[in-house]
Amino acid sequence: MPGSPNVTTTCGPQWVSGARTTCLSAATILMLAVIPVLVSPAPSAVAEQSSAGSAPADAVQAPSPSADAATVAPQQASKSLVWTPFSEETFTVAQRSKAPFVLSFSSKWCEPCEKMKTNTYTAAAVVEAAAGMPLLSVDMTKRDRYLRLVLKSFDVFGAPTTIFFGPDGKERERHIGFISPDDYARLLRDSWKPKDPGNKTSS
Repeated sequence: MPGSPNVTTTCGPQWVSGARTTCLSAATILMLAVIPVLVSPAPSAVAEQSSAGSAPADAVQAPSPSADAATVAPQQASKSLVWTPFSEETFTVAQRSKAPFVLSFSSKWCEPCEKMKTNTYTAAAVVEAAAGMPLLSVDMTKRDRYLRLVLKSFDVFGAPTTIFFGPDGKERERHIGFISPDDYARLLRDSWKPKDPGNKTSS
């Protein structure tokens, strides 16, 4: 809910490393079974799906894979933050980048989300603090099975939810609700700092 304090947790998805934590094991197993079909179906898989029945009309349809499909461009000089759509591949690339990164959950029907787009993401201090960071976004506007799996994996229940990850690929801070430009810039800068194992906050 807006105004809720930041929450620090060390539980973040580690799909590639195999170092799973119990809070995501079930959702991850299910996601790994579903994502290959949703993200990059092979011709044979498409044929099998057609014979078994078509996917729901609102299912997430990702573009065909290409050589740079898993490329996540770090934030460059710009007048606003530039986001890359979330996928298993882009999340893995961000985790391996050795740089802090952000995962943002938003929707078009979310008023605080739209306010952050116009006020927070365009602030010069925020754009400067985000330099070199991969920025991933999850669009919650249309609900489908894939989106529900992603939300469950990251324990996200509403928008806007912003998760800040450190250079080690683990979650550092989580904020639910609107974030002012000053607070957002501070959270970005703090993501570069070494994690203090004794600094744990909860809502």
